[in-house]
Amino acid sequence: FNYNIYNISYSIDEKYSNLSLNDKSISDIYSIDILKENIINSLSFYNNFTYLIIMFCLILVFVIISILTNILVDENIKMISLMKIFGYKNKEISKAVLNVYNVVIIISYLVSIPFAKFILTKIMNYLSSYLSIVLSFNLSFFKIILGLILFLIFYYFGCLLSKRKIEKIDMDLLLKE
Repeated sequence: FNYNIYNISYSIDEKYSNLSLNDKSISDIYSIDILKENIINSLSFYNNFTYLIIMFCLILVFVIISILTNILVDENIKMISLMKIFGYKNKEISKAVLNVYNVVIIISYLVSIPFAKFILTKIMNYLSSYLSIVLSFNLSFFKIILGLILFLIFYYFGCLLSKRKIEKIDMDLLLKE
């Protein structure tokens, strides 16, 4: 296969426009700079795809956290009603019902990091052997902290939505039963 003819005939890239069909040097076509530029262009698609996956995962995390906090409020609806009868304010009830799990959430996030790193390393090793290229996986301290901050933001936003549900619970709910 003659790359010179292909690149001159079919490429719209200007870097091939000054080549002649009689040029036998492949270094004119594949210089290190051009190769580096082509790799960067190819990887930019995968980077954009990675950001799309991250956004999808963030939305999924938010939905799951919202559902879990709503389930937590639904399971404690009688206790919430009883606390309102005893004169607790909505803020105090929210702290008692929702904020109890703050420490558990932080610890579970930190415990999950080694497992996630192990699984992602195995996936990268498999893909590297399958694709015959070297893929690296880098988990920095900054990324861990950023993930924790995002996770806590979504958790507190889910709690905020559940606080609205707590405010709607009537104290006479327990008396009706």
